[in-house]
Amino acid sequence: MSQGFTKLILTIMLAMLIILPLITIPVHSIAISELNIVIIYDPTIDYGIVVYTLKLDTVLNDLSMIKVQLIGGTSINIVSVTNNQGEELLYKYDESTNEIDIIVNNTDLINITYEVKGLFQEIGIGAYISYIDLSPYSNINIKAEINLLGEYTIYSEPDNVDIEQDEALTIITLNTPSQYIIVAEETLPSNTTNTTPSSQTETTNETTYPSTSTIREQTQTTFIMTSTTTEASVEKTISGHSTTTSNKIETHKTTHVEGTSSNTTMWLSVIIVLLIIVAVVIVIKKK
Repeated sequence: MSQGFTKLILTIMLAMLIILPLITIPVHSIAISELNIVIIYDPTIDYGIVVYTLKLDTVLNDLSMIKVQLIGGTSINIVSVTNNQGEELLYKYDESTNEIDIIVNNTDLINITYEVKGLFQEIGIGAYISYIDLSPYSNINIKAEINLLGEYTIYSEPDNVDIEQDEALTIITLNTPSQYIIVAEETLPSNTTNTTPSSQTETTNETTYPSTSTIREQTQTTFIMTSTTTEASVEKTISGHSTTTSNKIETHKTTHVEGTSSNTTMWLSVIIVLLIIVAVVIVIKKK
């Protein structure tokens, strides 16, 4: 009884192994109408995050498989694969080809998030190179945005790329399905240090050349102080001049009075002498 049951199980398993390979999931190689790739990468630590957003040309109502070529480096670690509802999707990733097969159903949007290392290789002090291959997406409306943490000077071949600096972030935008060689060279810090003398110069200029309102206030204050000082000086001068004139007048009066008194005394002496003489003459004549 047990041997018969075991044979039955083995027969069923063998049948399944024969039938399962015949059951295939349809592969839609050109089911993607739009692809948006965002890469955030720090070349100094050789690490980044990549997010793929795939827009399908139609909602797949049947169980289907989508094959996607991923931009890779030396290693890739898939974080999540979800649909537009945020539900996890089944997938299989091939490390040798950087291809991922995704099983989808009842969705027209797929999000793929993964970690990547070795996307940029260091070729010198502060210089990095990367090879980005977008040619597998030749029939797709594609946009790839590479956000490098830091300020870099970018050289690209081909050069049909858009480059933007946003504070401590360098943004490289690729809009065509081509093969790109990108070289990123760190911006020299001398550009940053030159900012300090500039600000100091501006501060010095502001100190040396005050604003119009400040000049106006200082001028008005100086004018008021000068006017006050001038008025005080004039009053002092007039007061001094008046005092001097008064002193001169008083002196002149005193001198004139003293002169008059002296003349009067002299004439009185003369008259007294004459009277004495007359008196003496009269006395002599009487004798």
